[in-house]
Amino acid sequence: MPGFPRDHTVRQRADILRRFLRPSRALGDWQANPDEPTSLSPFYGHLRRMWSDFAHAKALPKALLDVPDATQWTWLDVFNDLVFYPRRPAIPGPIFADLIDERDREVARVQFGGGWAIDFYCFMQQVHETIHRAQTGEPLFNEVVQASLWIAFLDRHPQLWLLQRNTRTGACAVREIATVRSNPWLADSAVACGLDTARLVDERFDDGTYFGCCHLASRFDANKINYSAYLDHVSRLLRHASR
Repeated sequence: MPGFPRDHTVRQRADILRRFLRPSRALGDWQANPDEPTSLSPFYGHLRRMWSDFAHAKALPKALLDVPDATQWTWLDVFNDLVFYPRRPAIPGPIFADLIDERDREVARVQFGGGWAIDFYCFMQQVHETIHRAQTGEPLFNEVVQASLWIAFLDRHPQLWLLQRNTRTGACAVREIATVRSNPWLADSAVACGLDTARLVDERFDDGTYFGCCHLASRFDANKINYSAYLDHVSRLLRHASR
């Protein structure tokens, strides 16, 4: 990958990650240390089983049926298991714990145990990468499709929404939620199309719609629009396109 040297040492990689990773204020400024073991609790294993059940029920591609077991890994192992390695991981830390209310965090500790936030952070990071491995088509629209699958997983296990949405304010950690909710067909259609966004769009919308998605992504890549604007534009594009 241009601009990303592949000959850096493990120590250099760990230092790059430390500069990127963000602490969670709600967790006493905890952040993952690349050199340390993940030290995951039983809740993590439960999350992996929930995902496997969901993936089988949804008929996801074989590669998505299981999330790798990171209980014996270091955080460096987790962050190196990326589709876009040696780029940085997609999620900089368990900052969803800062988004939700203190009452939500208390309920989470009771329901899921003391390691709830770190377990969920590791699991969420791994699901993100696992889905990416099975996707083809325009990469930024892949994020929307991925979010549709993540939301479908949360809807199947609604107790987990406690970890992604502030019950007092309604603020949600899933940035794509409005786009996904306004296109409820997205997850099932994506699976039916083999998680290929080109096929997904071409089978459902007018000729040129996929080009429009690619054009919006190019504007994002060129820093002409931010991600929120991209989501707004994609939502309108999908809403107004038709066969």
